[in-house]
Amino acid sequence: MSLAISEIELFKALKLKLGEAEKLVMYVKSKVETTVEERSTTLATKEDIKDFELNVERKFAEIKVDLIKWMFALYISMMLMILGLYFKDLLLSS
Repeated sequence: MSLAISEIELFKALKLKLGEAEKLVMYVKSKVETTVEERSTTLATKEDIKDFELNVERKFAEIKVDLIKWMFALYISMMLMILGLYFKDLLLSS
């Protein structure tokens, strides 16, 4: 059993019960068209998804580079602090 019904079949079915069936059919048709148009503007295409994936990959690469820079700077500063404490202790003990 198919739920799909054409506008003509809907009009014929409603014409017997309603005097203004044409107005009702046009109202339903306009609501359906509006809903379809609204949903089609918010749907993502395969191209949109691919662009999004490329942008995410690029941003992850940038973050990775920044993280490596900060880790290198942190390790260098920690090494200098440890060496400074070591030499301070050597200078004070002599």
